[in-house]
Amino acid sequence: MRNHFSRVNTKSIIALLAFSLLLGCGTKSKEGDLKMPGPAKEYVIDGKPDLDGLTEVLRSYMLDPGNGGLPKELNELVTKKYIKALPTAPAGFKLAIDTQKNAVILAPDK
Repeated sequence: MRNHFSRVNTKSIIALLAFSLLLGCGTKSKEGDLKMPGPAKEYVIDGKPDLDGLTEVLRSYMLDPGNGGLPKELNELVTKKYIKALPTAPAGFKLAIDTQKNAVILAPDK
């Protein structure tokens, strides 16, 4: 029984380490000097902004100690080189930060 728990703990530790490496730990990639994750990714799926992908980048930005948490605006992901550019929102909408969920959303463009 003890071996089973040891294997689960070892697998959990390996998964956590792998996840940490995927986040990039605030390091820059060689490709275009952009930070991880996914610097070359367009963040568009079927012609619409990839909100899940952008949320992943937002949360990676927040975890980087040099950034001080949630950005004031999404354009900081571009200026700090986490992504090349923000995708275009559909007509009548804009990309925004849901501060309750720390997620990227489409909000009505008023």
